This record gives sequence, structure tokens and C-alpha cells, in this order.
Amino acid sequence: MSEAKVKALVKEAGKEAEIKEITIKLEDLQKLVKGMIEIIPFPGIEGLDIILNEEGKLINLDPNILIPEYNDMAVGPIIVLGFNEDEGDHRSLSEEEIKKVKEYLKKNDAREYKGNIEDFLGVDFYIL
Repeated sequence: MSEAKVKALVKEAGKEAEIKEITIKLEDLQKLVKGMIEIIPFPGIEGLDIILNEEGKLINLDPNILIPEYNDMAVGPIIVLGFNEDEGDHRSLSEEEIKKVKEYLKKNDAREYKGNIEDFLGVDFYIL
């Protein structure tokens, strides 16, 4: 991860997503999500990632967005960035990507979620 500034969408739980210029240094990403980071592909839009708090559900961060494509929920602050596979690094979001991501985040906002976050805790076992 580099120190370049990129245009990202940052969404706090219970709030609208905001466009922010951020550095993509590990420490800065951890500060934004309030802990260790986990990176997942953004559902339905190739070349985008969601960066979230890896332990967010375990430490009871507030619900942020539902991710029905993964039968999951993101809790706590999230960051949405583009990803350049050729360079192996994150990049700024385009205006078109920002529009699509904002629509998705608004549609899947979890502030009204009344269920149990534990329903989204999962453990995967792999046989090697």
C-alpha cells in the first residue's frame, strides 16, 4: 500500500457516505475503520473493494450496511476504494463508480436493522 492520496467513499454507521481524499497507508486505513482491516470485493462492481474492521462484529460496532450478496453485514466505518489489478494497489474511485456505490450503500443501509449481528458471525473450516 502506498502513501498516495486517493478519492474514496467513507461511510460511518448510521450516516451517509462521504467522498474523502485519503492516504492508503495501513496505519491510516486502520485509524479510519477503528482497528485491524479486512478487505472484501465490492459486490457486483468489478475492481472495487470494501475495507472494514476485521473484528467489528466481535467488538459490537454499530451496523453499517447489509451485504445480501454475501449473506453478511458490514459494521463500523467502511471505506470503498478502487483496485488496480495490474499495479496491485488501490486507486481513486471514478465519478461513475461513486454514483453506483452511493446507490448501493443507500439501498443497503443497516441503520434500521433490528436483527442480531451474531446472525452474521461465521467460522469457516478448511481441510488441508
